[in-house]
Amino acid sequence: MGDDIPQLSPDELRNRAEARLECANEAMPGDTPEEMQLLIHELRTHQIELEMQNEALRKTEDELLEARDRYSDLYNFSPIGYITLNQKLIITQANLTMASMLAMDLLQLTASRFSKFVCKEDQDIYYAFHRSVVTTQSRQVAELRLVKASGELFWAALEARHYRCGGCL
Repeated sequence: MGDDIPQLSPDELRNRAEARLECANEAMPGDTPEEMQLLIHELRTHQIELEMQNEALRKTEDELLEARDRYSDLYNFSPIGYITLNQKLIITQANLTMASMLAMDLLQLTASRFSKFVCKEDQDIYYAFHRSVVTTQSRQVAELRLVKASGELFWAALEARHYRCGGCL
């Protein structure tokens, strides 16, 4: 059972299954026609059960993909800028609105330190805000100035919550 089945080709999988079947055949009943009929019935029943489970899994996968797409649309096309920071305060996710607000390409925005976009005079506010979010683990709000890629400043209201999800903030 420890075989790495998902990476096998269909032919390799078939060969391994036949090899296992040969080993199992020694102890299998089926000497009489009645026993063979019973085995065939059991195998067909099991095959139908597997097909039904496979159909249910495909339906669940389709529903999950649809939900993911809906979430992605809501996140990316929200009129509010969203970012996710890791423990090192590096942007791991951002939506299109945030990229637009900072006049940055979305791919360039991710993997950047968020502090890079905070006005130098407001850095202390930002770090105090972050510390408060982490220590209280409750919703916090702060107003500070952010810097666009062009150097232009604009006021932003930051709202954050601390989530424990593998190091996310």
